[in-house]
Amino acid sequence: MRAITKIAAGIAAAFIIIAGVPTAFAEETPLAAQEPALVDTTLPALVSITGVPSRVAPGELFGFSATAADADGIANLTFSAKEPLRYPRFDTPVFSASELIDNGNGTWMRHFTYAIPRDVPYGSYELGTIGMTDGAGNYAASSWTAPGPTIRVEDPQHPVGELTITGKKLTNSTVAATLQAPGAAVSYYWWGSSLPHAAETSSAPSFTLPLNFHGVTAMVRATATWPDGTVRMRTASFVPAKGPIPLAQVTMGAPRVGANASPGYTSVASVLGKYTNASSAQTFQWAIDGRPVPGAAKPNYTPTAADKGKKLQLTVTTTTNLPFAEQSVTQRSPSRVIGAGVLSAPIPRVAGSKYIGSKLTASSGTWTRGTKLSYQWYRGGKAIKGATRSAYTTVPADHGKPVTVRVTGKLSGYTTRTVTSKAIKATLRILAAPGIDPYGSWEVGSRATMRNYPG
Repeated sequence: MRAITKIAAGIAAAFIIIAGVPTAFAEETPLAAQEPALVDTTLPALVSITGVPSRVAPGELFGFSATAADADGIANLTFSAKEPLRYPRFDTPVFSASELIDNGNGTWMRHFTYAIPRDVPYGSYELGTIGMTDGAGNYAASSWTAPGPTIRVEDPQHPVGELTITGKKLTNSTVAATLQAPGAAVSYYWWGSSLPHAAETSSAPSFTLPLNFHGVTAMVRATATWPDGTVRMRTASFVPAKGPIPLAQVTMGAPRVGANASPGYTSVASVLGKYTNASSAQTFQWAIDGRPVPGAAKPNYTPTAADKGKKLQLTVTTTTNLPFAEQSVTQRSPSRVIGAGVLSAPIPRVAGSKYIGSKLTASSGTWTRGTKLSYQWYRGGKAIKGATRSAYTTVPADHGKPVTVRVTGKLSGYTTRTVTSKAIKATLRILAAPGIDPYGSWEVGSRATMRNYPG
C-alpha cells in the first residue's frame, strides 16, 4: 500500500517536469489524472494479556499487561471491566494505567492496575475489554472467541453468601434481607433509587415498602464487618409492584343478639390524609351464614333473635384514586357465631313496712324492651308458696326472717336472667300498754275498780 503511494507521488513529479516544455508539445501530451492517496483501514490486533491473577479478594489491587500490534503503531490501549467488576456501587475501584511502551518489535504494551469493588459477589468473572487505537485512528476491541481471561473473586477468610430478599415485593408489604457472613456483624440499609435520600430509608433487616415506592427501584445494602476490620458489601434491588392500600385487617367483636357487632376497620381518611388530592370511598355489607342481609349496608349491625346461632361476617370494600396502590380492595372479617343476647336487668327494689301484716311491693326497674317478667318471694331463702306477684303481704310466719323477691326476665334470643332484691327482716309490732288507775276501797273484802286511760 505504501509502495503504491510512492509510485503515484513519482508520477506526479514527472508531470510537473513535463509541464516546462513548449505549450504545443504540452497540448499534444495531456496530463494523466492524479490518483487519490489510499487510506489505511487495517484494525489493530491484541497480541496478549499477561499477569492476570487467578484469584483476587474484593478491594485488593491487582495488575496485568496488554500487548497490541499494528503496522501504523499503537497510539492508545484502554481497559474496560465488565459490569460486575466495573460498577462502583459503593466503592470507587482503584484504576491506573502506565505509559504506553514500544517493545521495538512492532508491538506496544501498557500495564493496568485495578481493584475489584468490595460489593462484588464472590465468583468467576471475565477480565473485561481491551480497547486498541492505532496510529491511523482505527479502533478495535478485544473479542473473545473462547472464554477470555477470568478472575476468581473470593476471600476464604471472610466468607460471604448471597444477599437474599424474602417477602412480597409489593408496596405496603414488608420484605426482609438476609446476608450470610459467618463471624461478621451485618448491618442493612434500605432506600429508593429515585427518591430523595432521606425520604424513605431504614436501617433494619426488614422494610415496609411505602406506597410511593411503586415504579421506584428499591435497594438494600448489606455490610458485613469482621473483628479484624475487613468489610464486605452486597447489594440487591428490585422494583416493587403495586400493592394493597395500607388497611388493617377487618375485625369484629363477639356478636350477640341485641348488641352492636363492634366492627373494626381502617378509615381510609386516616391513611390517605398525607397524600395530596387522594380520594377514597368505603362500602359495607353484612352477611348471615354467607348470605347478604338486605339493607345491612352500614358500618354497624345489631343481630336479632332470629340470627342467634348463625354466623355473622362483615365485608368492607375500599376504593381510592392512588396511582401507586390497588384501586379497589375488598376485605372480610372472620365469621363469628352470634351468641345469645344479655338482658338488661337492674336489681329490684322493695317498698313497704317491715312489720308483719304490711304490704311489700317490688319495683323491677327498666329491663330490655320486650322482656317478660315473673316474680317469686322468698322467706329465709325458701320460696313462699303462691307468692308470685309483684306485691306480697307479710304473715306471722315471716317474723324474724329475711324476706326477698326474685325477678326473672325472659326474651327470645336472650339468656334468661334472674336478679334478687335486698332482704327485708320482717318483725311483729310492739303493743302499747294502757295506763291503769284503780279506785275504790282498799279494805279486805272491798271491791276495787281499774280505770283504763286511752293511750
